[in-house]
Amino acid sequence: MNWESILQSHYQATTDRLHDQKTVLVATDTTTVNVSPIQSPHSLNEAVALLGKLGGHLGRAGDGFPGSEVLWRGMMRLADISEAYRLYT
Repeated sequence: MNWESILQSHYQATTDRLHDQKTVLVATDTTTVNVSPIQSPHSLNEAVALLGKLGGHLGRAGDGFPGSEVLWRGMMRLADISEAYRLYT
């Protein structure tokens, strides 16, 4: 079993939802954002923290690492963002 098979049902539901409903994208000024490719990959801890932020983890000093439910929400949000990017580029 791989990630594609795990996320396939969510991917299809997201695709259907984006086609069925009007989607509003918020554009931001990216003149100060570095959009160049990442020079070195993130460590596993950094990747988990970034997924946790997408899932709602606050990342305070005493919070510890994000749990499985928060990471799942982060992965679903990242899948939605990726699909929206793919559809609008």
